[in-house]
Amino acid sequence: ISIIISSTTMLSNAARQTARQTIITSSSPSPALRIAATTTLATTSIISASIYLNNTDNNTSSKSSRGLGFKRQLDFWSSVTPVVWDYWWNTASSSPKVRLQKALRNVHFGITETEQPSSSSEQQQQQDEQKKERQVLLHQLHERNAPKIYNVMIHLGGLYIKLGQVLSVTALPIPNQYRDYFRTLQSSVPNHEDWVTVVKPTLERELGVHSLGEVFESIDEVP
Repeated sequence: ISIIISSTTMLSNAARQTARQTIITSSSPSPALRIAATTTLATTSIISASIYLNNTDNNTSSKSSRGLGFKRQLDFWSSVTPVVWDYWWNTASSSPKVRLQKALRNVHFGITETEQPSSSSEQQQQQDEQKKERQVLLHQLHERNAPKIYNVMIHLGGLYIKLGQVLSVTALPIPNQYRDYFRTLQSSVPNHEDWVTVVKPTLERELGVHSLGEVFESIDEVP
């Protein structure tokens, strides 16, 4: 476990440096650089969250708490993995779907893998079409997956909500769809515990009173 934590920490630091270099070297990052920076940040976040949860399990003596930490990890990965797959399947050059689309596009333009377009105008036309298609695709992917990541953060709470708050104001090129969702975590985090059945009884039990009115003149049910 120590070796895994050490390795992931090194990867996390390297990822941060890569993202920082992406911003420094390009005042207006290209779509490819934006994807790389966003992926780097997501990787860093996932690694950091995993390290945190792993340390939580190791430092907690209660078996129930260790089980809860493991369940949180399972919830996290089972929710995030389909999102990562969605981006890889639809955008990665190694994806079978992307390779097939490239082959069909070459057939459409009448070129082979080793040939280049016969004229600069044809090449420009192909590049413009690919750029438009990619922008539309990325927009669809962000629209589809941003609420999923947001819901994961809300469900897991704690560290994940803090992470969302940081991502909402970071200088890194986070897609607007994600940033808009993350901004709501600054002041509009949904309540996780019900006041009547959870919060109020807990306060009364901890304070040793039958009613909170014995201690407080008033109390806001929603923080």
